[in-house]
Amino acid sequence: MFLHRRFRSRHLINLLHNLGWSVSYSEIYHNTRTVDGHGTFHVMGGVQCVTPASAVQTSSCIQRPKIIPTANIVGKFRFIPIVTHDWLKNHGLNRLVMENVLSLKLRPMDVKIGTIYHWIWMAGPTSAEEPHTGWSGFMEIAAGKKCYEKSAVMPLPFVNLQPFNPTSINTCLRFAAEEYKKRQQRCIVTFDQSLFIKDMDIVFRADETDELSKVIVKLNRFHLLMSYMGAVGKIMGGSSLEQMWCEVFAKKIVVHMANGQAYARVLRAHSLSQAAVGFLILEYCEKSGFLSGSDVETLRGIHNMVINLSSSEEYFLSKVKPLLSAVSSAMKTLEKRSRTAKLWLQYYKKVSLMHDFVRVERTGDWNLHLYFVQRMLVHLHTAGHIH
Repeated sequence: MFLHRRFRSRHLINLLHNLGWSVSYSEIYHNTRTVDGHGTFHVMGGVQCVTPASAVQTSSCIQRPKIIPTANIVGKFRFIPIVTHDWLKNHGLNRLVMENVLSLKLRPMDVKIGTIYHWIWMAGPTSAEEPHTGWSGFMEIAAGKKCYEKSAVMPLPFVNLQPFNPTSINTCLRFAAEEYKKRQQRCIVTFDQSLFIKDMDIVFRADETDELSKVIVKLNRFHLLMSYMGAVGKIMGGSSLEQMWCEVFAKKIVVHMANGQAYARVLRAHSLSQAAVGFLILEYCEKSGFLSGSDVETLRGIHNMVINLSSSEEYFLSKVKPLLSAVSSAMKTLEKRSRTAKLWLQYYKKVSLMHDFVRVERTGDWNLHLYFVQRMLVHLHTAGHIH
């Protein structure tokens, strides 16, 4: 706080944070007991994302006051009134109704587009020793021609209650519902894993006439993906996946990566492992006659087209679809050969699902979000990640 007040430089604060000498702007906590460090008071905070950013209406210029306002007046600026809530555990969850996501009638191409991009990405290197473009970088290039809108991220006022307090959660939900009612938009609220169940319970307790019943509560995509990666790590336990990761990552961190922690590293590790499995599948397809040498070269040529943005998406999709049917037949043949091959092919599909989830979250496709979350729930239940 001293550096902020003294220099008024965000760049300086971030630079000192990277060196480990200061906290960042997003990590400031107020310690109410500065003598012993105990009794730190945490409050509920949040941010608002608006897309497109041009939809945000800025307020008029603020005039410099001639008289400095008192602390009581300043404390009322953007103050969120507390709305109490009578907590009855699981009372609202009893009204929860499970809907069939298949009723959304998704287009087959929308579901398969991720698989097509996966195999185009796999076909890039001509050998295992050749450097391979990362999946995230490849998808960033592939989506370079698509139109998109920038979002505006704005901080919201704090609620002066503990985050796990049901009254604090109810206050935030009602504040968000009222704000989006003014904008005539549907309110989507994202919470962390520890608060998600309480949020769902409060929303489902609301009557149909209540604005709170129209709020869509989502589990934070970070926690959902982290739990899913932990489920995949548990399912693949004993398959030597961790030993393979030790060739790239430190042994001590691999233990945490298998549990879904070390978020960025484990996502990178799964991408590298999938690339290795995919390269072996393409080698098998070429040696067994499922794909000819010219077919593999066609895939590599399409990979270069995507990297260089030299053709439209419709063109290379029409070229890839016949080849993918042959790859699918080869994978079915491999699954019948041994249980080990079947295990690793299932792992390949699990990582593809992981990538599909990241893709739809970044593109903001709500229907595909529901579809892929439904597919992820099967693996979460299998691994016992049902919390």
